[in-house]
Amino acid sequence: MTYDVIVIGAGPAGAAAASRMARKGLLTLLIEKERLPRYMACGGGLTQAVTKHVDFDYSATVERVVTGFTLSYKHGPEYTLCPPGLKIEMVSRNRFDHRAVEEAVRSGAKLIEGIAAVAVEEGKREAAVRTHGGETFQGRIVVGADGSNSVAAQAAGLTDDQYGIALAGEIYPVGGTIPGTFDNRIFFRFGDIQNGYGWIFPKDDHYSIGILTRSSRCPAFSSIYECFKEQFSFLKSSEERIKRGRLLPFNRGYRSLNTKRICLVGDAASLVDPLTGEGISHAIHSGVIAADVILSSLNKSGSLTENYTRDINEQIVEDFIHAMWLARLFYRFPSLLYMSKKYEHEIVQLINGEGRYRDFIPKLYKWLGLLVHP
Repeated sequence: MTYDVIVIGAGPAGAAAASRMARKGLLTLLIEKERLPRYMACGGGLTQAVTKHVDFDYSATVERVVTGFTLSYKHGPEYTLCPPGLKIEMVSRNRFDHRAVEEAVRSGAKLIEGIAAVAVEEGKREAAVRTHGGETFQGRIVVGADGSNSVAAQAAGLTDDQYGIALAGEIYPVGGTIPGTFDNRIFFRFGDIQNGYGWIFPKDDHYSIGILTRSSRCPAFSSIYECFKEQFSFLKSSEERIKRGRLLPFNRGYRSLNTKRICLVGDAASLVDPLTGEGISHAIHSGVIAADVILSSLNKSGSLTENYTRDINEQIVEDFIHAMWLARLFYRFPSLLYMSKKYEHEIVQLINGEGRYRDFIPKLYKWLGLLVHP
């Protein structure tokens, strides 16, 4: 059997692409190397930008809704902001991703889980996906949604070897009760790690905590994580049940993301925000774009054109270019920006996907100019 599309990886990007294509009548195979539900090292904060591209009900997976955030720099004072319009839904990725995959299957996609794709061979009219079990699946198009070490990207010669790193844990307070201090807001701390931050995200009965850096190397990374965790008294009597690291493919600009038979989405396409480290909304968005381009391509030429890379660059990466500039400034002088409430509205717009970095930067230039020349 030859599938219209084979999607490798059942994260948000892969599930979004598979669901949309199957719903439109394409014979779609979704391959996931692990058994679902599976753990993913991630803060699990869904911004309102996610709702623009998700077309299924995931409300049962939302554990808490955050309406504010607290920021600090090293041992300096804390600043808490609760700007109007801010709403971030806290989920555990194992449950949210599983729900997205269930929607893909309900839409008509075939799911094979617990089998890893180990190679993709691109031909003129189709591509072959080989698994570790020795099976081979044929598809007209392959969507690489298999993360930072993407097998599909390797096959297409589209790999990106520049990554940041993160270490995340799931910590359960004794008694299973979240203190009121952090029940409706998230916490970010800067200055403990170069080019990054530490975070605490409240969930239903536990916290997701972690550190990340945009740098590819960080000496004593695990020790920094432990030091960050020890600074909060309410975590000292808690039980850490999971701790896991991952590579973070921060976007670093334009690059090719498809061949005639293979395209990359989500982390495989390095679609992690260069400033915030957020990737879920962009992963889902890229899955939707991939589905639409594939549908159009198979109806016309039968193979992918450069339209996919163009659409991703125009709709996502172009604004990431501005985010990279802002990240260089922010991680050098974080308190300079967040200590002012001047841009609360713009920050909420950026978080909600209603604003663009390119529109925010001129306003920031003007403000910084006033600081230098009062």
